[in-house]
Amino acid sequence: VLQSFKDLLNQEGIEIPRHMRFAGDLDATLLRFLRARKFNLEKTFEMITECIKWRKENNVETILDRPFDSKKLSVIRANSQSGYYGYDKKGQPIYIDRPGKLNVQKLLNSDITNEDILFKHVQEMEYMANVILWEASERAGHTIDSCLMILDVGGVKISDFTKEVKSILNTITKVDQDNYPETNGGTLIVNSSFIFTAIYRVVEAFLDKRTREKIKVLGTDKKSRARLLQYVEEDQLPQFLGGTAPDEVIVGQPGKPIPSHSAMDEYISRRARQSELLTAAGWELGGGIPSPTRTHIAEPSIARASESASVPTRHGTRELEISVEVAEVLASADQVLEQINRLSQEEIQQMKEHLTRINEQAVRGEIDAHNHNSDSTNTQQKIGNNQVEAKCCQIQ
Repeated sequence: VLQSFKDLLNQEGIEIPRHMRFAGDLDATLLRFLRARKFNLEKTFEMITECIKWRKENNVETILDRPFDSKKLSVIRANSQSGYYGYDKKGQPIYIDRPGKLNVQKLLNSDITNEDILFKHVQEMEYMANVILWEASERAGHTIDSCLMILDVGGVKISDFTKEVKSILNTITKVDQDNYPETNGGTLIVNSSFIFTAIYRVVEAFLDKRTREKIKVLGTDKKSRARLLQYVEEDQLPQFLGGTAPDEVIVGQPGKPIPSHSAMDEYISRRARQSELLTAAGWELGGGIPSPTRTHIAEPSIARASESASVPTRHGTRELEISVEVAEVLASADQVLEQINRLSQEEIQQMKEHLTRINEQAVRGEIDAHNHNSDSTNTQQKIGNNQVEAKCCQIQ
C-alpha cells in the first residue's frame, strides 16, 4: 500500500515538503497519513494534499524562522507548566503537561489571542517534528515519529473549561488531527480525581478502539506510580511524578525558562538570524534554510548536565542541515552582514561569477598548477581542492 501511495503521489506530481518529513523519513511520514485513513488511498491522498495546501497558506515551512512575541511568550510560560523531558522505554520523547497549573483567567485577561496560541502551538509541533523526533531517532538508531504524553490532571477544575478554552482546544485538536496525524504514541493520565475518572469512563465509550488503546488513566493511588514505571524509567521522570529527576525540568526556576524551552528558543533564534543573513546575501528562501550542498554542521547541543548540576537538560538543538559555504558565513554572521550591506549589486554579482568559475575549475580538475608525476599531482590536487573549498567559503 505504501508503494502504491508513493506511485500515486509521483503520478500526480505531489512532492512532500522537507519539513513535513518527520525525522527526515519520507516513508514513515506517508505511513502516518495512511494509518490515519486506515490505508484508504483516496482518502489519504485527499488528506495529505490538504495538509500541503494548509502548510503553504500558513507559511508553515518557515515558521521556525519567526520568533514568537517575547512578552506574550513570557505570559504563557509564567501561567502554565509543560515541556519535554526524557524518553520512554520505546525511545519516544516524553511531553509532560500539567493543565491543573494553567492560570486560565490570567491568559484570558492578557492580550494573547487565539491566533497567537495557535501560532505557538504549530511552531512547537514543527519543532517536535524537526528537532525533538530527529534527536530521538538518532538516539534510537531508527525512526521515531511519535511522542508519549504524560498528562498530570491534578488540580484541574471543570470551571476552567470555559467557552473560550473549549474553542481553542477544538481548533488545536483539528489542526493536529489533519496535519500531524499519528504523532501521539500514547497518553498516560496521572493524578486523576474520582470525578475526572468517572467522566472519562463515559467519554471513553465514544472513542474508537485505536484511540482508547493509546490512553491509560493511572489514577492517584500508590499503584499508579508502579503503572507509570511500566512505560518510563524513573530517571526519565521528575520527582513530582515519582521519578528521580529534579522537578525544575518541568516546573522551572524563578525567572528562567525550563531546559526544553531554552533549547527551542535558542534554535528558533538561530534560525531567524540565519534566515535574515541569507536573505541579505541574496538567497531566495522558499522553504526555510536552504541546503544546496547538504551536510551536517553540528550545533552546540544542550546535553545532559553532570550529576552535580541542579537541572539536567535533555532535549537540545539537533544538527542543522545547511551548506558548507553557509557554515563559514554563520561563524561571523554580524561581520559578514555588515560587509554585504556595503557592497553594490555589481560587486555582489562579480563575486558570484568568480565563485562559479572556481567551482567549474574544480569540476574540470583544472586547479593543478603543475603537471608533475602521479604522486606529486595527487598531492597538488588535494592542496588545490582545499584552497578552492576555502575560497568558496570566503567568497560565499
